[in-house]
Amino acid sequence: MITDKFIADRLSYETRKGYWKLNNHFFFNKAECLRYATEINRPDVTFHYYDFIYDSLDWSTNPNESLEHLYKERAQQLRDKYDYLILCFSGGSDSTNVLDTFLKNNIKLDEIVTYFPITAIEKLISTFNKNDRSDNNTIFEYIEVVRPRLQKIESTHPDIKITVIDNTEMSLKMIQAEQYYKIFMGGIAGAPNTSGQYAVGELAKQRQNMGNVACITGIDKPRLVFDSTNKKYGMYFMDSSTNFYGSFEKGIFKDYEPVFEHFYLTYDLPKLTQKQCFEIKNNLINILHEKIINLKDLIISNFDGIFVFNSNHDIFKRILYNSWDLNTWQSKKQQSLFYQGLSNWMLETDLTDNKVKEYFTGQVNELTSGINENLITYDSRGRVNRLKSYSTKTIWF
Repeated sequence: MITDKFIADRLSYETRKGYWKLNNHFFFNKAECLRYATEINRPDVTFHYYDFIYDSLDWSTNPNESLEHLYKERAQQLRDKYDYLILCFSGGSDSTNVLDTFLKNNIKLDEIVTYFPITAIEKLISTFNKNDRSDNNTIFEYIEVVRPRLQKIESTHPDIKITVIDNTEMSLKMIQAEQYYKIFMGGIAGAPNTSGQYAVGELAKQRQNMGNVACITGIDKPRLVFDSTNKKYGMYFMDSSTNFYGSFEKGIFKDYEPVFEHFYLTYDLPKLTQKQCFEIKNNLINILHEKIINLKDLIISNFDGIFVFNSNHDIFKRILYNSWDLNTWQSKKQQSLFYQGLSNWMLETDLTDNKVKEYFTGQVNELTSGINENLITYDSRGRVNRLKSYSTKTIWF
């Protein structure tokens, strides 16, 4: 908890994270903030992500630069800023576009890292049904997408180091050793597979002899809404996007703090997100006019005529990423931030015993204790699904 806004803003810049505000107190850990909200019986939490930076942009006009130009500018910006760049590659559209940007512009990328529970995948591969794209099958994106792409990179770009982390055993050991706090990212989420982020942090620490090291993440597409009354589009930032990846508690790595740089959501090039917003807006107008897709198919919720778009819909991937192949095998997005389908190999199969499952549930409950149940959503089995989501104020354009 911080009580000085100047310090909070400074820390926000240093950590590249937003913060939650309540009662003139500032938090970089959501669970801590919600415990305080519970304690003082105040639900009016707000989330802030470089408000001044994005408010200062001229949202009345579409930036002149093309998206491809801004992607290239961001890649070069990172190259100039750091001695050693590690791309966190998941095989999804966001990180694939980052990878393609570096490669096609001949901007040096030092290393690519990916993490999956590979040992578990090998044991479960016989159960994999390619027609089932539920989040239960997310782990098989490694087989279908990630491994083939990395094999291709090995042959075409032998100068790029490729590191594949099998975090099966690490996930088990961390849960059994009651070290869940190490993977409870930003007090937001902590499924077993989050141990892979810890492994990436350790990797960055090992590479510190290379100089100034940064791990690049593909976080995230813009979140857009449409006001059907005033006929305006708006954008906002979600706390789970900006503050989840790489949000380790200080001191976890002892004398080292790994640096995680979001490629898209960054105060170093805010025009990039702004341009993405205008590209979505302008293309959507044409797409809806030509009846390529119905508006209702793009909407995930409607609050009194304010339509919230599904930012993970294929339409948005096609608009934002020219090189993305829509035939790429992808599962549905994770629904829970704790009991993810991505971690079902540990939580739902016989690869682990009941003791491991109980250890995990016990630690989730312990680290979310003290938070009013109205600030938590639960799944149909009564398990913690996610803590209440918060977003920044909407910027209309």
